Amino acid sequence: MYLFNLIAAGVFPYFGRPTTALTWHYFPSLYAARSTTSPDFAPTFPPTADGGAVRQLLANTTFIKNVHVRPTGGLLFSSVSTNSLYALDPTAAVPAPIIVANMSYATGLTGIATLNDGRSKSLFAVSGGIHFSMGFETGSCAVYVVSVPRNGNIGEVTDRIPVNGTLNGMDSLPIFPWIVLTADSVGGQIFRVNTRSRKVDVIVSDPAMLGPGGSALPIELNGLKVFSEYVYFTNSAQGFFGRMRIDIFGSKAGEVEILAKSSIDGMSNIFDEFAIDAAGNAYISMHQYAFMKITPSGKQTLFYGSVGEYTTLYQPTAAAVSKKNKHILYLATGGITIDGLKHGGQLYEVRISIP
Repeated sequence: MYLFNLIAAGVFPYFGRPTTALTWHYFPSLYAARSTTSPDFAPTFPPTADGGAVRQLLANTTFIKNVHVRPTGGLLFSSVSTNSLYALDPTAAVPAPIIVANMSYATGLTGIATLNDGRSKSLFAVSGGIHFSMGFETGSCAVYVVSVPRNGNIGEVTDRIPVNGTLNGMDSLPIFPWIVLTADSVGGQIFRVNTRSRKVDVIVSDPAMLGPGGSALPIELNGLKVFSEYVYFTNSAQGFFGRMRIDIFGSKAGEVEILAKSSIDGMSNIFDEFAIDAAGNAYISMHQYAFMKITPSGKQTLFYGSVGEYTTLYQPTAAAVSKKNKHILYLATGGITIDGLKHGGQLYEVRISIP
């Protein structure tokens, strides 16, 4: 999700709470899905702050909202610009997106999680709804179940579970992966969705998951990941990265802890989606220019990109760690218009150094 330069560009004419007909959503569309293109391998991209090599997989593509790694190592990504879920083979010489499935009654998609990895097929959860330039239509959001051949890319939607919230980041529970936790970006709560029983409930509703009073940014809970015994999340409005202990069923087992706050003030530096590596380091997309690295102790450093200017990245949106190689991280962006020139979404593969 990208945000705030769009006000000056005229894309965001309004920056308040929506009318009752809409629930606030993250970011408007920049590009149609047809604009996905082959990557540009000609430039040599600068390494990360840790010295990791960087390879660009996609350039000038659709707005990438979230990226997810399949059990096979392939990628899935979603966009708020379309109801299509995309697959991508990062090992291809020239990776090209393939439409996996289209979600009915949706015009934009957000979170992705793995539900099951069978011998012949895998199941994924995808969240989305009817997207407008400023939000999702109230009551339109749902969690979709998508079945994809394990060694293929063309899948089918097998279920649609309505959830009355503004759905954003999502992840499955380690022991019960058919149960997902998903962030409500407006309600300040986390939903639990059992994709087998179709039961939906709220595991927590906490003031720490809301925005501060009078905030110009009504995006509260944003990214969400389950790691170890915790659910981790970002609160964009309050500008922090936090966590809450949960039990094996996803129920609340502790209080909200704030692990780190945005080290750079201003609405151009907002925490969004993130990934957590095997050592517990978080790689957080920060609008508008960079990815930040936060260690388990809370130390925060610039990982990739820059502060205050567009260099390599155009509106960071999401990150994901490879399931096949713990030293591979994927970084996604949404794209931006600068001085009338449109820069599309990007997808990078970078190396990280962990024990």
